[in-house]
Amino acid sequence: MQLHTPSGPLDTQNQLMQQQLMQSHRTAARQRQGSLVIECTMATLLLTTCAVGLLKWTQNSAQINRKANMHLAASLLADNAALRLSQSSINRAEMDATRVANQLSTPDGFLVTIDNNEFTTGNPRDGELRGIHFTINVTANDAPVKITHAWILESPDTPLSSANDPPGAETESDAPAVASPKTAEASNLD
Repeated sequence: MQLHTPSGPLDTQNQLMQQQLMQSHRTAARQRQGSLVIECTMATLLLTTCAVGLLKWTQNSAQINRKANMHLAASLLADNAALRLSQSSINRAEMDATRVANQLSTPDGFLVTIDNNEFTTGNPRDGELRGIHFTINVTANDAPVKITHAWILESPDTPLSSANDPPGAETESDAPAVASPKTAEASNLD
């Protein structure tokens, strides 16, 4: 016995529903593929943005590190010059300042210049103190980085040291009244 299925409006309606269902599955599959492409594009943009930010941060960090190293080197050079000059006598101060500046200037961009000014302090009745003020400038690539000041004071009656004294043979009376380097950083030098 053969079953006869009527082909009528129900059959065509089922076929239409099946076609619509298949089309909706195809559309959903295409939409899923489209959304996957959009998700990948968004992820790539997000990763690129993060990578660019990280690269800029790394470059800024390296630049700050270079500047800090430059300022440290300039400070060490200036302090070294102040210490050397504080151990000099007033009679040899100008010659020592030139020698120290030449010794401390480096071929990799640091230039040390030392200006010196003689002065006297006190009154003639109590005995004047003669002194020298040193201004030590350290520049890098023609830009001032560090400015340091140092002073030497000595009485004209009792010089700090003589050329005949061995090193370290200074007595109490030979000691300088003031021989300490003082530093003052120049502001806004970057």
